[in-house]
This record gives sequence, structure tokens and C-alpha cells, in this order.
Amino acid sequence: MSKPLLFLVILSALLLGCTMPNNSFAGSGDASANGYANFENSFYSLNYPQDWSVADNGEVVSFSSPQSENDAFVENVNILVTPATENVSLQEYFENSVDSLFSSLEGFNLIGFNETHLSGVNAYTVEYTAKNFGNNLSYVQVFTMKNNAIYIIAYSGSGSDYSRYLPLVNQLMDSFTIKDGIQDVGGQLESADAQASADFNKNWAAYSKSLYYDNGEFSFLETPSDILELNPDRTWTFGAKSGTWTLVEITPADWAKWGINEYGPTNKLVLYGWDSDVVDGPIEESRGVPEFLWVIYRQGAPEFNSPGQIQMKFGWSGR
Repeated sequence: MSKPLLFLVILSALLLGCTMPNNSFAGSGDASANGYANFENSFYSLNYPQDWSVADNGEVVSFSSPQSENDAFVENVNILVTPATENVSLQEYFENSVDSLFSSLEGFNLIGFNETHLSGVNAYTVEYTAKNFGNNLSYVQVFTMKNNAIYIIAYSGSGSDYSRYLPLVNQLMDSFTIKDGIQDVGGQLESADAQASADFNKNWAAYSKSLYYDNGEFSFLETPSDILELNPDRTWTFGAKSGTWTLVEITPADWAKWGINEYGPTNKLVLYGWDSDVVDGPIEESRGVPEFLWVIYRQGAPEFNSPGQIQMKFGWSGR
């Protein structure tokens, strides 16, 4: 799988995107701006609305607007940093990305694209609409390249809420600053990928599959015979399912989401594209080597009459 297609799979899985005018984003935002909080990692910093929630899974950082009971879609900004491919220009990445969006999104309608700047670096934007999970959404994605890495920022929104939050998103993008002094971000990302792949690039067999119903009941399900294959290019397959994978540190919010008391694991496996969703679960290690993987996700109708949580345990298949 090529790099442009790989990061588009990740973006599509997380409903990434957005829409905005022909602006330049200079990275000059004031961190003390009223109503904004600061976010910073190893590669960039930015200011975001302080009442928005933040989720950092290591591959993508997501900023989500406040949600009300009547919201069918939560407006969000997502940021991805991925290694650049040698001898592929930013323009080629951008053109390949637009082509992939056209072929992969239902009801894709290109509104326009243009050249701009992000954090003082040449960039491209694409504006479009599409249908995603039954929602008619407006999108814009901004692409730039620096330090041997591609930076992608995307905003997606629905109806009038899209326009309502757009000024806040513009301020977020204006504050986005790629850090100086990092000579090869892409190389760092590739090194991390290589180390992870060395330990996880295996075939994993399902050991068990259990369903914990919301009403407190529990049942063992038939253990699948399919093999979970984690490939060096960060793609995965499990029977008819497929997508991309990454590794992320576990946070207290993860334990709360799974309904499990913390018992030792520090990292989790994240699978993008599992039934058009993102699933994850803790990694159990022995002497620093992964021994068992868990995949945990919600399940309900039509497969089961009552909603609940599926927990699947995988171990190395030896083949």
C-alpha cells in the first residue's frame, strides 16, 4: 500500500476533513488567546478551543467540539503526521490524495482546491462534500511537507454547525506551528514503525471471544478461526476485514472505556477500519515481548439482541 493511500485510509476511518477559504496559516497564534488551550507534542504545537476534547492515539490527534443530545455528528479537527516517500513531491501526494477521496467517499463533490501556506511552509487545501455514515458533511484538508514528513490537518462538520465552528478552526490552524530543529521527522517515524513491526509483524490466532452484555450478563462466543495478520506496512487483515494498525500508550480513559481495572499493560493495539470503525485493546507483554493482544469493541443489533462489549484475545499463531 502506498503512503498516500495509507494515510487516506486512516483519515477516512476517523472521518477526517474540513472546509475553509483561501487562507495562509502562519503559525503565529498567541498561546494565551482568550478561550484557547495549548497542545504540544514532539513535532508541532497549536492552540485549540478550551471546551473541545482532545484524543491522542499516537497516529492521529483529534480535537472534537462539545456535543449536545441532538447532535448527529460531532465537528472535529484531526491531525496526522506520516513519513514522506522518497522522490514523491507534496504536489504528487496531494493529487494522489484527491484521486483517492474521489474513488472512496460516497457522494464525493469537489468544491475546490488551492495553494496556501501552513506554519510558513507551502501547502495545499482541498474542499469538498461527501456522505459519511448517513451524514451529509463538509470537509477541508490541508497538506504540507517538512522535515521528511507529511502533515495533514482536516476539519469536518455538518450543516450549520460546520459554519459556526469554522472561525475557531481557522484560529487553530493559524496557530499551528511545526517545530524547528528536528531534521528528519519522517526518519523518526519510520524507525518507530520498524521497531514495532519487528515485534508485531506476526500472525495472531484468536484464543477466545466473549460478550459482556450491558445488562450484566455474559456469554462465551464461538472463537473465530481466522488469523489476524499484522503486516510491516502497518496494514492488517482478519478474514474479510482489513485496515491499518498502530501502537499507542494506554491512558486512564482507555481503562474506563473498556470497563477494566488497570492490571499492568502500558500499550494498546489500534485497528483502523474494523467494520468502518476504530477498535483497540491492551497488549500483554512478557519480558518486553508482546505475548497476547486484545481487541475490544461494542456490538449490538442486528448481530445480538442486547448491546454489549466484545472482548477477543489473540496469541501468536506460530505460523
